[in-house]
Amino acid sequence: PEAVPSRPSRRVPAGGVERAGGSASRRRDEVTMAPSKSKAGAAKQGKSPAGGSASSGGGGDPVENSRHLPTKEASLFRQIVKFYETKQYKKGLKAADQILKKFPEHGETLSMKGLTFNCLERKDEAYEFVRRGLKLDLKSHVCWHVYGLLYRSDHEYREAIKCYMNALRLDKENIQILRDLSLLQIQMRDLSGFVETRRQLLTLKPGQKNHWIAFAVAHHLVSNHDMAVHVLDAYANTTDGQPSSGENEDGAPMTSQQKHAEAYETSEMIMYKVRILEEGGKYAEAIEILLKDEAKGAKKRSSNDSNGNDSSKSSDTQGNDANKPHADASSRRPRGRRQILDQLSAKEALGRMLLKSNRKAEAEKVYRELIERNPENTIYHDGLFESIGLPRMSPAQSCIRGDGEPAASSSSCASVIPLAQRKQLAGEYVKLKKAHPTCIAYDRRVIDLHEPGDDPDCTSFRSAVDSYVRPWLSKGIPSLFKSLQQLYLDQRKAEIIGELFEGYEKSLNETRELPPPLSASDKAADSKVVPPSTSPDVLLWVLVYLTQHYDHMRDVDKALEKVDKAIAHTPTVIELYSIKAKIMKHAGHPVSAAVLADHARQLDLADRYLNSKAVKYFFRSGQVQEANEVAILFTKDNTPLKSQSQAAQSQTPPDPLASLKNLNEMQCFWYEYECGMAHKREGLNQLGKSLNKLLSLLKHFDDIHEDQFDFHSYCMRKMTLRAYVDVLGFEDRLFGHEYYAKGAVSTIECYISLFDDPPSKRREQERLEEEAKMASMAPNERKKYKAKLRKQAAAAEQSPPASSKVDHLDPEKLLYTEDPLGEATKILNTLQKYQKPPQLATQILAFEIAMRRQKVLLALQSVQRAARIDSTHPDVHRSIVTLVKHQEQPQNKAQHPVVAKILKESIAGLLSGASLEDYCRGYLTQHCSQSPKHCYCAIEQVHKV
Repeated sequence: PEAVPSRPSRRVPAGGVERAGGSASRRRDEVTMAPSKSKAGAAKQGKSPAGGSASSGGGGDPVENSRHLPTKEASLFRQIVKFYETKQYKKGLKAADQILKKFPEHGETLSMKGLTFNCLERKDEAYEFVRRGLKLDLKSHVCWHVYGLLYRSDHEYREAIKCYMNALRLDKENIQILRDLSLLQIQMRDLSGFVETRRQLLTLKPGQKNHWIAFAVAHHLVSNHDMAVHVLDAYANTTDGQPSSGENEDGAPMTSQQKHAEAYETSEMIMYKVRILEEGGKYAEAIEILLKDEAKGAKKRSSNDSNGNDSSKSSDTQGNDANKPHADASSRRPRGRRQILDQLSAKEALGRMLLKSNRKAEAEKVYRELIERNPENTIYHDGLFESIGLPRMSPAQSCIRGDGEPAASSSSCASVIPLAQRKQLAGEYVKLKKAHPTCIAYDRRVIDLHEPGDDPDCTSFRSAVDSYVRPWLSKGIPSLFKSLQQLYLDQRKAEIIGELFEGYEKSLNETRELPPPLSASDKAADSKVVPPSTSPDVLLWVLVYLTQHYDHMRDVDKALEKVDKAIAHTPTVIELYSIKAKIMKHAGHPVSAAVLADHARQLDLADRYLNSKAVKYFFRSGQVQEANEVAILFTKDNTPLKSQSQAAQSQTPPDPLASLKNLNEMQCFWYEYECGMAHKREGLNQLGKSLNKLLSLLKHFDDIHEDQFDFHSYCMRKMTLRAYVDVLGFEDRLFGHEYYAKGAVSTIECYISLFDDPPSKRREQERLEEEAKMASMAPNERKKYKAKLRKQAAAAEQSPPASSKVDHLDPEKLLYTEDPLGEATKILNTLQKYQKPPQLATQILAFEIAMRRQKVLLALQSVQRAARIDSTHPDVHRSIVTLVKHQEQPQNKAQHPVVAKILKESIAGLLSGASLEDYCRGYLTQHCSQSPKHCYCAIEQVHKV
């Protein structure tokens, strides 16, 4: 089964291959009506090409005979398929009805009618007709194929795969069904099945380029690198010795766009092969390919130089060459031109593999060339250091397939490098700085190479920071603090930086100049130019930095003091109000933060960032209406009615917030999350609105995951193979995204709150409140109120029903969800499957759901995982106490002996062998002073015990 099919005898055109069974523009879900073996035999006897029989009689299987249609009806059936493909659904239904009048039990026609109904959003009728057609003709591959298409349209991919497999049992060589099956298999990551399906397609149609490429990609995805390279080589051998003639298959000259496409496909094929070889550990072969291509580029440059210096060519000769037939750009091109167009990626891959092959001298040359091209790229710095025998400042990362994990900072990695090697690295940066004096990355990384303990007075670290920040202060760059924020992981470094900037402020207040530079090189440079410290703006940016410094250190009083000084100095700087809003947020004053953020927004109404920040602060302060009114300022069509005439004709008043739907269409994660959280904080009655926004956020990720379906065939056709493999990796990590985790956790919390307050209880409470309200009314008021309720009910009945896509997100229905724990469990399962590494909040929510479902072992498993993450967290402490108290209840002691034994031993391990009371008092003693949350939780659990 692993053998590669025989390669095609003719050259495959590089411009792409027409899809089997139709043109490239045909819909991907077209139905293949290829006749089965029995139909083929009937066609030889004078029957219709579509498989129908000219006469309804005959011997054999009655179902097989009933499948064959007379010539007229067979022609109508082909028209149904054509109408379906061209989206003329009403005509298709009309043609199907004409057939069914004479043959009401023709299964394939019934199935096609059902498929047409599906395109008209008539789902119930669609499934009814397709199932009925399949029941009447179980041996028709068309009926099974249509049933699979129906399931696929509803994203029921596993059921669709089953239908396709049944269709293939009846017609094993149907190209369209095999192609559709392969798309579903890669969508569901059934990689072994994908490999087998692509093998069958390649065996049946070896003359199509896409089948060769897809077969190689399939083996690549299952890490069968040798076979993937073998397939690519087998395909490449079919085009060896056949240089581009500059003509299409039709004999017409290729356009420049087609030539560029051909060159790109060749380049991508080579780079994809290099990538497979690199992942398979065959560095020597990959390096050889890249070096050969680089040598071609060198020959081309030398050829161009010689042609430029050659002045002996006469004008007559040039004229004769120009008059030659077929003299085009491709024929005049040097044969030694480079085939790889993405030369930067090729150079980066070459550097990586030279390092892995321990060819460090060559790697050094490559990385120095890369640094000349982009000195700010720190990956090139680390590659250069490794090539000259020095340690990396950041961990080696795979530039092939990212694992989605955040990389460690260069600061944290440099701190473990010995002092002697750090000095060597700093010396290398001095040499690089001379070649690229404007490079910022050099100065920033030099700071990471100095530690406070390197010398008694921390002079080296202080001097490195001083050299780095002076140009930033003179230029007035607000992001200075962000560039140094990573250093604040070390408390001592943060203190030194604070002392340095305090010295700047003191010197500027006393002498209106910065103190002299600390490093000798900076002193020499400072003596040659006019010092930038004469500008009064320097004091402003020193105060801005100190504000952010003290805010990060959680010294609110000093942060407010510094920011107020900065505002008094220059009250028109927008960043000052944004920073002060952040300070007020950290201080626990969301309303004041919202006022300041809105003031910053009003200083520059054209700034979308300031608008978004103001919206966030409004949401966090509970001002939902104000937040929405500010948000629509940057939405498309933020005025629902375009003219006054339209407003006069409209019977309903315009909704000023109608354009917020554009934020949903743009998949604006932060807006829907913040809006959902704002409604959640408003209380139980607003949980429906909260769930509406949070579920919309989660649906964006489902949509992104579904959208990859369109790329499975597109990327093979366009030869974007490396990007395609990267997209597959991204989709595999999609549900581990930060916003999905935040949205899922909040959604589960809402569902848990709904479970604790059941819908029946809320409805009864609302009924009692309504009765009490009506009882307090006067008789005439009660009569008017009842009439008003009847009008509202009649209006609701007359209003058109909402579409199913919006109905499931209706806030009112979400508020009265019948099975909130079931919905929460679905989201929790997705979160646990894709979240790497596991987060504490996820384990705590799993514990809460398990306890409410009376699944004690699942609850134990969740609390054990949470304890491994952070055993001192207040939520973990609360969960342990809750589990132990639950087991101490009399009704829970009658458990299976094995379950009881597991629980007893596990709980003893969680309590470290102590009693529950001693455990709670010990937690209170050890962690009460850690934070207010720790203190409150410890006292609460001691009281509970």
